[in-house]
Amino acid sequence: MSWRHTIIIFAVLATILPGCSDDPSALNSVGTQLLQTKVVVKSDTLHAVSSSSFRQYISMDGRTNLIGRSGGYTAYTLLHFYPAYIPQRDTVVVVSASLSVRAETWFGDSLASFGFTVHEINQQWGQTTFRWDSLGSGFFNTNAAGTYAGTAARDTQWISVNLADTAMVRRWLRPITLPNSNYGVILFPSPNTNVVRGVHAFEFGSDTLYPRLTVVARNIAGTVTDTTIYKVGQDTFVGNIDNLNSNSELIYAQAGVAYRGLVRFDVSSIPRGAIINQAQLTLTYSRGTSILNRFTNDSTIVAYALQNASDYTKFESVGAVAKSALATANSFVFDIRHQAQEWIRDQSLNYGLVLRTTNTSEFSSFDLFTFYSATAQDSTTRPKLIVTYTVESN
Repeated sequence: MSWRHTIIIFAVLATILPGCSDDPSALNSVGTQLLQTKVVVKSDTLHAVSSSSFRQYISMDGRTNLIGRSGGYTAYTLLHFYPAYIPQRDTVVVVSASLSVRAETWFGDSLASFGFTVHEINQQWGQTTFRWDSLGSGFFNTNAAGTYAGTAARDTQWISVNLADTAMVRRWLRPITLPNSNYGVILFPSPNTNVVRGVHAFEFGSDTLYPRLTVVARNIAGTVTDTTIYKVGQDTFVGNIDNLNSNSELIYAQAGVAYRGLVRFDVSSIPRGAIINQAQLTLTYSRGTSILNRFTNDSTIVAYALQNASDYTKFESVGAVAKSALATANSFVFDIRHQAQEWIRDQSLNYGLVLRTTNTSEFSSFDLFTFYSATAQDSTTRPKLIVTYTVESN
């Protein structure tokens, strides 16, 4: 290539390629569009426009079953030893039978009387569907098959009751060719009971803690006597307390019944196109009106966005969690940024929040958490929502 051709090539390249410098022009800068859009970060404090509480009967099926009475609370436990695990023995005499449960918590006065009666259940039921309002006429035999009386003297203890109605157990051993009559038993607290005990359920942890049915049987000839323990089955409990939410200044989150709270904020003051950086919900805890068992050192409350204006059973599957050490907690704080962003995007979806205890607590205890409502006399204790958001400036 001659020197003349080289000069021509460099001249052409010079007309095609842009000039280079340490500082690109505004036109070519990658930040040109950002400089043309100005944003501002704002923060608003919103107070709840409404709040309330409601009772909703639910199926429990938790890790702990409750039985007893205390302060208006009532709980019944249902137990069913699966027939498939009880051998069919046509030629046998039931010498004795006993039911044992392991108590592990209590609620109320541990020094008070504690007792219950055992009644045979006459109908099929399921641990994942049975609720307080499932109890109907004819569900159980009104004659007691066994009676227990004592106190909740220790935190954990085995409680055993003799099943004097051995004919009931004998029917559970009847040949499979005969109609099934094994639907289990329901435990009702005695009238003088003034404490609620929590007893270990099937399926959780070691089977050494499961409810157990001990049967001593003898063959018809009277030559052989054996003792068999059964501990495979289903269980649940049902609980109730009437007129709990009598104070409009409080929001109730009651486990074991259950009562749940509702709270709603008006977010229409925040522009629709806002990007929510933070949304912090604060509930002020009412320690004096909350009632917890002595085994609760700290607990968790969950806030879920409702998905229906009137059906409070329809809420998001994953909620915002607030966990506080109860010894020092004056408030529970939730991060509801996701929920607030959905409300800003479409305000017609703002049905508010439902408040409840966690699955572990709600299905296994009578713990009651109360928070000050939107109508509390002290306005500083009312539910509030601090929203930090980014918007495009004018």
